[in-house]
Amino acid sequence: RLPFDLEPHERGRTPDELWAHAISDIKALLDRVGPRAWDDIRAQFDSFSLYDFLKHKKFSRGAIEYYAVMNFVEADMNNAVMEILRQDLEGSYVDMQTIDGGMDRLPNAFYEALQPEIRFGAEVRAIDQTDGDVTVHYKTEAGRFSVRADYCVCALPFPCLRTIELGRPFSNAKMRAIRQLNYHASTKILFQVRNRFWEQEDGSVGGATVTDLPIRRMNYPGACADTTRGVLLASYTWG
Repeated sequence: RLPFDLEPHERGRTPDELWAHAISDIKALLDRVGPRAWDDIRAQFDSFSLYDFLKHKKFSRGAIEYYAVMNFVEADMNNAVMEILRQDLEGSYVDMQTIDGGMDRLPNAFYEALQPEIRFGAEVRAIDQTDGDVTVHYKTEAGRFSVRADYCVCALPFPCLRTIELGRPFSNAKMRAIRQLNYHASTKILFQVRNRFWEQEDGSVGGATVTDLPIRRMNYPGACADTTRGVLLASYTWG
């Protein structure tokens, strides 16, 4: 029913089936040789974008559009296919977990255990390290301060890390990655309702709907017997 201009041999197949067929030889090589096969795979496809790879695998233009829309990767077609292959064939998304009661229970649990050590409203301005320790310089409304420790776990997104002064720079390779890594913009719009009408009207419990509309993708909450209320992820876009 979808209006993609597919070739006869592509019709009646899901995008996942088309993709599985396209990478079947690569998967067979990995199954046969193991992780050492990645050297050969990289040698063959390291210069390929996802679009180049699909063309190489004889996808028609309609099939490329079909795959891109249904897999939510239209903004990623110029990304390196090696990234996609590693995610797929190494099982990056097969064991994702959620936390009952909300994902904010994780940082709240850290806060409960570390409360005396946490500084709210502290903006890191510089990081200085020597062979034996590291000093973090930060600013609050009360002024400028610093704290010294044996180690510093720096988990900032790179666009933020680019603005922080480093007394001793990281290695050249790390500095290049910090400068050059590209991030997609991502937007989520949530829709709160008193009754989860999509469950009654459409039978949609959990999972997602992919569209070619500006909203792009909707995600449904899992089943909940405690309340009729719900929050629909009504629009999820990136790139």
